[in-house]
Amino acid sequence: MYSQRLPSRGLAIEEGTASVPSDGRYYVLEHGVVRKSFRSLKQATLFYDRLKAPPELAPDETPDVAAIS
Repeated sequence: MYSQRLPSRGLAIEEGTASVPSDGRYYVLEHGVVRKSFRSLKQATLFYDRLKAPPELAPDETPDVAAIS
């Protein structure tokens, strides 16, 4: 059984808990909903880390420095 949570973002990685199938896979949940499952904890953690990282500005949303000055 494995569980890692980030309550402030509603994210979790779970394996073998009551919330996910008991099939040996690692499930990434967002607000209790399964986003994706993985065979390894490493893969699940990479996906989890991407979800919890702050979103970067899209290229077309980059501020125009000249307009700010």
